[in-house]
Amino acid sequence: AGCVGMTVQRSPRAPTTSSAADDHARNARDVVLDASRFATTIKPRRTAETLLEAARLAGQAGDYATCRRGYEALLAADLHDDEARAGLARLDAWEGAYARAEAAYRDVLLRHPTDDDVRAGLFDVLVWTERWDDADAVLAEAPPTHRPILLGRRARLAYLQGNVTEAQRLLAQAERIAPNDAEIAVEKARLVTQWAR
Repeated sequence: AGCVGMTVQRSPRAPTTSSAADDHARNARDVVLDASRFATTIKPRRTAETLLEAARLAGQAGDYATCRRGYEALLAADLHDDEARAGLARLDAWEGAYARAEAAYRDVLLRHPTDDDVRAGLFDVLVWTERWDDADAVLAEAPPTHRPILLGRRARLAYLQGNVTEAQRLLAQAERIAPNDAEIAVEKARLVTQWAR
């Protein structure tokens, strides 16, 4: 309703015992994205936000093809859509296209140097490709903040560099700032599991 260029198809109802994750996955797959048609008709900001959310949900559900079509449709409609560009970079990283992901993250980071999510995504790509010095430089270039997402990444890098004490200190600091932050909980679980080995 009100979505220009986007067709929504509903699949048959699943059993009522489905989980919230199943519902998100189903909703993401229910959105059929015709990128070529959508790219020529997208106008309202609300429609772009709807498509951006559908692409995110598809990616989280593991439906990378739908996710990619959504981000590409947004970029075809607006080459300056850095949210879509960052989403596509995240998808490229998940799929192992690290060079393409790095280039896109760096491109977005030039225009949005205070975007901690983009910086964290670039950091992840550099760590996954074992480029520790580059990952350290990306964090060092960050504006001085105490955002939990970057503190968690700093903790991971400290651990990878063999400084367990600093990693623990950084995670504790991040937890004080955001005690219920899901990303910090994941970082802590990752590092605690590695510390136990």
